[in-house]
Amino acid sequence: MTIGDLLSRPQEETRWVVQDRLPQGGLSLLSSKPKVGKSTLARSLALSVATGEPWLGWPVSQGGVIYLALEEKESEIARHFVQMGAKGDEDLALVCGPLIERPYEKLRHDVAERAPALVVIDTFQHFSRVKDPNNYAEVVLAIGQLLDIARESGAHIMVVHHDRKGYRSVDGDEVLGSIGFKATVDTIIHLHRSKNHRTIWTEQRYGPQLEETIINFNESTRTPTRGIHSDDFEANRLGREIETVLCGAPEPLTEDELDKLVTGRTGTKRAALRRLHQAGAIARSGTGKKGSPYRYSMPLPSPHEGPVVSCSPVPIRGEGQETSTNQEGAPDGTRDAGSRSQTRVPAIERGNEKVHPDGDGHESTRK
Repeated sequence: MTIGDLLSRPQEETRWVVQDRLPQGGLSLLSSKPKVGKSTLARSLALSVATGEPWLGWPVSQGGVIYLALEEKESEIARHFVQMGAKGDEDLALVCGPLIERPYEKLRHDVAERAPALVVIDTFQHFSRVKDPNNYAEVVLAIGQLLDIARESGAHIMVVHHDRKGYRSVDGDEVLGSIGFKATVDTIIHLHRSKNHRTIWTEQRYGPQLEETIINFNESTRTPTRGIHSDDFEANRLGREIETVLCGAPEPLTEDELDKLVTGRTGTKRAALRRLHQAGAIARSGTGKKGSPYRYSMPLPSPHEGPVVSCSPVPIRGEGQETSTNQEGAPDGTRDAGSRSQTRVPAIERGNEKVHPDGDGHESTRK
């Protein structure tokens, strides 16, 4: 065609299987290290599309699903779908165990016959049998065949894959194998597990990128939910640690002193300090200039509050109640700092005694 032919054609709107994440007729990669929760996340997606229920809070277009579960036992797959609430009448077809010969030919036939909205391949290596995932030409050929099926049928095809060993990449190149994976697919969903939580983020050709966000898993139903931004979660964690340190400090601490006592990124600690101060959870003195650095402490109570006998730090952000997963999705119970009934101040150790400031700012002694 000529450029004139191209420009004269009507512009197509992107249609979604999962709003802003997985386009119709598109191809995605769900990637993480082993035993992080890829299959759990993929099966929850399959059931959400089959039932029309939102996935991780995003609307879905309800439709049929083909799920290729090529690694796990049938009994485990059945158990998980039951835990998630599957009734058995959903438009969800499964292939369990080793795949038959000519997988691309078989998949093309099944997609043409069932016209699904979503196909999940778990995992790419078991399906494609690519000999060398680092071979660019081999990977692009294998991925390209799946992309052709997706474009022709309008189904979205998600491929489950593994991350490479070692540390997490800062530029999203942790996907195991050739750069051909990243170059060919429309969406990459990264799943990562740290010591305290799991996070998810995306790289996308269409739609907005999802910044790194906490993922929570309900242990009884084995379903994931999307939580708060990971930076907010880390700021909450650091805020609690800062309050704990200040509660035990006999005098106000500078930012440099807090840096040595609180573990975490400096920028996030500074953000946590600002939030705590703005919320009135900690007090700040000094001008922040040379010779007069900012110093932080737990605030003294007002004269109307009377003596306070303990120091119990609380998070600086989060509107949920103290449950395993609050409204913002933080894994630990959180409360807003503004909801505390009274401001706590630290007890200072002196020998066998603890000294607490009283309501008038003087000191009273308790054993």
